[in-house]
Amino acid sequence: MELKYELTNKDFTAFYKYCSKYTRLKDQFNKRFILFFFLYILAVLFAAIFIEDVDINLPSLILTFFIVVIPIIGIMYLYSTSLAPTPKGWMLGMQTMSITDIGLQIESDLYKITVQWKAIKDIIQTPAYIFLFVDTIAGYIIPKHIFTNTEEMNTFFEKLIQYKKSA
Repeated sequence: MELKYELTNKDFTAFYKYCSKYTRLKDQFNKRFILFFFLYILAVLFAAIFIEDVDINLPSLILTFFIVVIPIIGIMYLYSTSLAPTPKGWMLGMQTMSITDIGLQIESDLYKITVQWKAIKDIIQTPAYIFLFVDTIAGYIIPKHIFTNTEEMNTFFEKLIQYKKSA
């Protein structure tokens, strides 16, 4: 079975969002946020104890929290979106994917590779995509809209599962 499709920034963003919600990437973000929040509390306590003219009350805590924390979250978000691939780079553009006994053959204008079945760690199906993970946050993206009907998509997905199990 052969698929021809164009991989877009929208597809990559969907993959990244999935990784952000359901992989270790989410845990890393949460740990950083908790660490930052803890450091914020320590700074406020330090100011309350060692600086005489500081008036600590709930409204000022909330206000400083938003002044300090919200920009940091925004910076983290902007950094994560800057990770998107370039439009005419290696990842985006027209691709052809074929299922073989050896693995998936993926071809574009810039490369032709075979991903062995044993290299695929997980196969995830979302409402709009099939993600083939080869590492924690690395994988191949198959948009479901490329299939002509649900039966074709289900057949493709079942083949993926069958080959992965036999690897």
